[in-house]
Amino acid sequence: MFATRHFCLIACLCANIGFSMSANAADPMSGDAARGRAIVAASCANCHGADGKASGKAYPKLSGQRPEYITEQLMNFKTRSREDLTMTDVSARLAPADIRDVAAYLSAIPAPVERTSAAPAPTPAGERLFSQGNPAAGVPACQSCHGPRGAGLAAAGVPRVAGQPALYVWSELEAFKSAERGTEGGNVMRIVASRLSEKEMQDLARYIAALN
Repeated sequence: MFATRHFCLIACLCANIGFSMSANAADPMSGDAARGRAIVAASCANCHGADGKASGKAYPKLSGQRPEYITEQLMNFKTRSREDLTMTDVSARLAPADIRDVAAYLSAIPAPVERTSAAPAPTPAGERLFSQGNPAAGVPACQSCHGPRGAGLAAAGVPRVAGQPALYVWSELEAFKSAERGTEGGNVMRIVASRLSEKEMQDLARYIAALN
């Protein structure tokens, strides 16, 4: 009985993600990658790197990310449905066409495959949460939507999470849990994060950072 309920929860969560992404994101395939490269160099490189492979602990890696997700998040910052002082300012200066160009450029760069040397060692608890979830707390396995290696799910527009800095992953889980971050993804991450303890978020962040 529990297994059936658990499967249904995962199916509903993933369906909601897919609906949200397809409904809100512009078509990234129309973007001009060459033009996007120039925009990234001028507006994004200081934090995310010219190739999207940010080396800082607090900034997400954008290379190899789903283009739909990059487009959606920049539009969220632009419309202030997702708040960040720096990103709100940067995205405000980008036209929708600029955003599509940036997404086309960054998504075409291969994602980093090396583990960041400064990344904290993963814990067995983090691996269990990612691969199995926490049934007692109603937390589905992260891999159900993000894939067994955290590469995301293109069909549903689910973002790549593998190799993101642990500090960034933890801070975003905190933002979802506190409802500071918006309801993109059909409110899925708010629901999941609300059921995670502080230690579970830290364990997950360390495990995700070690994935490649």
